[in-house]
Amino acid sequence: PRSLGALQALRELDVHKNRLDSLPEAALLRLRALRILRANANRLVTLSSSIVALPSLQELVLPDNPLQQPPFSVAAQGLPAVRSDDAGDYLCNFTLYRLLATGAAARVGFLHVPQARECAEGAAFSVDQIRQAVCAAATAFAGVLSRPAAEPHRA
Repeated sequence: PRSLGALQALRELDVHKNRLDSLPEAALLRLRALRILRANANRLVTLSSSIVALPSLQELVLPDNPLQQPPFSVAAQGLPAVRSDDAGDYLCNFTLYRLLATGAAARVGFLHVPQARECAEGAAFSVDQIRQAVCAAATAFAGVLSRPAAEPHRA
């Protein structure tokens, strides 16, 4: 409910096993003191990166949800991630579309890794956060790639 956002001092929220298809993003974003969010065993398919990036959030419990965006392994790290169909510009774009065009693999994914604070002033993430995200994304990619490929559509 919208009134949830009025609980400015709320530090822990447990909504597990409630058959939730989504979380009330607008209300959750007003919970600046929220440290623990337990939303496991629901029906969450997507999770907004803004929820993952809540300033005080220290623990995000999401097991037993069919998360696809971001993949559970990324969201469980508490790191913001968004799925995009845009590979970016220049080298990123060329690399992804070249792999797709040549049929180098049945399925192709691309992971954009941002600059680290230690390498670029004003960057949003530390090297350790980027390492965590890359490991989590690699785990998610491996999970998807280990599933059997869908059969080609035949008319």
